[in-house]
Amino acid sequence: MTDEWTFVGRKQKKSFKAKAPQRNLNEAKKNEDSISFVYKQKAVKNQKKNDQIVPMTIAQVNRIKDTMQESSFFDKLQTTLTSNLVFEQSCEEMQLVAYGLGTFCSGPIGNAIYQLACTALLHQYLLQHVKTVHAFVYDPIMTEDDNLVAEAMGLTVMKTNEQGQRQAKTPTLFFMPHCGKKLYQNVLLSNWGRDGLSRITILGNSFQAYDDRVVIAKDRKASIFSALVPYTTEVSLGKCDKTMLEYVQYDAAFNDTSLHIFSVSTLEVANTDGLFTRHVDEFSVGTDEDLV
Repeated sequence: MTDEWTFVGRKQKKSFKAKAPQRNLNEAKKNEDSISFVYKQKAVKNQKKNDQIVPMTIAQVNRIKDTMQESSFFDKLQTTLTSNLVFEQSCEEMQLVAYGLGTFCSGPIGNAIYQLACTALLHQYLLQHVKTVHAFVYDPIMTEDDNLVAEAMGLTVMKTNEQGQRQAKTPTLFFMPHCGKKLYQNVLLSNWGRDGLSRITILGNSFQAYDDRVVIAKDRKASIFSALVPYTTEVSLGKCDKTMLEYVQYDAAFNDTSLHIFSVSTLEVANTDGLFTRHVDEFSVGTDEDLV
């Protein structure tokens, strides 16, 4: 796999390739020209070594995490999760997967460090309800220093670029703030079907907002978001309280964020309606040029 994610732009419009909906997308032929992802930032190369950057960043993340834990933003997030996630007593294991947070140690403090703090808090929250939570993080621009910071937060850094093609074998919460539409599509199609989607929940960009932006009939037919919205329970986190400390940073890091739940009952309806008989090649997210 490539080392970078690339947005699907005007010069790259290939659709997701798979022979059948049931097929593991990771098994696609190596000689197929798969779309990778361009992240908004590029990895910082040849940066001068600073032995203090990792401990300084860890301290900064911990400061933000402590403040965030007491914030109205995280209180609403916890309430939303508690009201909508079903923690079955028989479930003793689940996953938290954070994609596309960015780099924490390179450049000025930005969205990435706030999103990392939120990921660590999500991990803590899930551990209150599930005995074992495997928490993963990945972004192709993460450096060795970034990896050390993520690991200090109790997260496991993925060794390879999955390009969003992770099949959930256990209940999985995907945290994907401000990721590209192609990455969302890969996650959805890798878990396509009633059983697969029922195991995942996505905290990220609003699917309803994506659907609202599609006005041409043929584009709506090809949009995986338009196809799923009728069968998805979406709960928006809304806007951050403007009176909260560091409002500007929170708003930049978490605006347009919603929790997307795929319940067994609504997926049964989707199955009856024939949604899962559609071939994966029928879906195309178009471009990522309208990303927030």
